[in-house]
Amino acid sequence: MGKYCCGVFLLLFSFIGISGGCSPQSQQVHLASSEQKRDKLIIAGSGSNLAVTKKLLAAFQEEQQMNIEIPGSIGSGGAISGVANGSIDLGLTSRPLAEIEKAGGLKEIPYARSGIGVAVGPDVPDDNISYEDLVEIYKGNKTTWSNGASIVVFVMYEKDSTNEVVMREIPDFKAVLLDSLRFHRWQVFYNQQAQEQALTKVPHSLGFINMPAALEGIKVLKVNGITASRENVLDSSYKLCKTLNFVYREPIDPQMRTFIDFTFSHQGKNILLGYECIPLSK
Repeated sequence: MGKYCCGVFLLLFSFIGISGGCSPQSQQVHLASSEQKRDKLIIAGSGSNLAVTKKLLAAFQEEQQMNIEIPGSIGSGGAISGVANGSIDLGLTSRPLAEIEKAGGLKEIPYARSGIGVAVGPDVPDDNISYEDLVEIYKGNKTTWSNGASIVVFVMYEKDSTNEVVMREIPDFKAVLLDSLRFHRWQVFYNQQAQEQALTKVPHSLGFINMPAALEGIKVLKVNGITASRENVLDSSYKLCKTLNFVYREPIDPQMRTFIDFTFSHQGKNILLGYECIPLSK
């Protein structure tokens, strides 16, 4: 049944112009190796960081004309690997570095915290969901919205940083998620941007998104009666949240250092606030 569902979804996504992918290879971004000369600086990494980082970079480049590029999502792991091998100049991650990664010479600078939203298409009538509901939905026991429409479940691949937060915060969710991935119960995405696009176009769908990346046409549900707002993340009443980080290796390019400084400036912090992020102190 899982393979059949995957095929049906892929047919639907190809029709509406979305590629969720049944393998991570289809979502990889190929970056130049450290041995290849690059004519521009590269900032790359987690899809959680992309929307707000692109906005920060656009404002930064209005003041300082620098040849800097941000490609599509390569994930936190891709960012860490890219910084380690020199193929990117500044990594974007939504999980902390592991001790073994720090031992390899990588450093991180947390710059913001943001909520993780439970998102649905605008056609879904519900406005609240509980932890218990989420467990039952991903288990396959709760299958309809309040109007009787069938719930279309989306899930990110196992190592996605959003999954790590949700598995840590919601009792019983880890076992349910891993079981659903094992049996191909739901459509799996390997790129946050692809899942966000799918949520805007596939009726009655549900998935976890990063609040800075919320698109027009996505409805974010309250969780246990609490909205995924910046204020609720700040006072810890909303528990589903993550920290956004810059990852680099010394010697860091001076232009990248200047961009990091801009992120912590008054202008940079205002941009973060506009994306429902909580700016952190350097």
